[in-house]
Amino acid sequence: MEINIPEVLAEVTEAFRRYEAALMANDVAVLNELFWEADETIRYGPQEALYGYAEIAGYRSGRDVSDNARDLTRTVVTTYGRDHATAFTEYRRVSSGRRGRQSQTWVRMPDGWRVVAAHVSLLPVSDPRPSEDAMAASAFDPDAFIRAAAPALGLDLDEERIAAVAPYLAIAREMAELLEAAPVPEGTLALAPVYAPEETR
Repeated sequence: MEINIPEVLAEVTEAFRRYEAALMANDVAVLNELFWEADETIRYGPQEALYGYAEIAGYRSGRDVSDNARDLTRTVVTTYGRDHATAFTEYRRVSSGRRGRQSQTWVRMPDGWRVVAAHVSLLPVSDPRPSEDAMAASAFDPDAFIRAAAPALGLDLDEERIAAVAPYLAIAREMAELLEAAPVPEGTLALAPVYAPEETR
């Protein structure tokens, strides 16, 4: 089986673009045309599960298009041989800023390329403020710390040594957090002496 035969890839990409243009224009006739007219066609959406061409066409005729406009952020079209293809895309809705994903399976039918299965989803709306747990988890990255500090210290560490040292830095971080959380009366702390080994003769 050949993957991404240039002329086949161009055909499916054009069909995908035609579908996207129809979606933005809410051209229901073209949207319906590009789905395989069969009971086996399936489309899952953010709130709907549609089985068969009739259910899909019925949904399109009455769907809310108030937040329909979107920008595609990444699209991957792949063809398998001359008669099968997939199209995956990520998108961002212009009005609400919601992000989502869409996948389609395309098959070459006697009357042209048609979607036989599709799945559209919206990512959950997240609180833009990071949680305390997230802040704590991202406050210290042992691996990143080693990679940043090693050159400054003149150390040339390979991946094996970095992987060996990182767990101990993580433990040191946990110990430091325990010390920082411990109640210590003001004025009772004293700096420890600095160890300086004598020069060998």
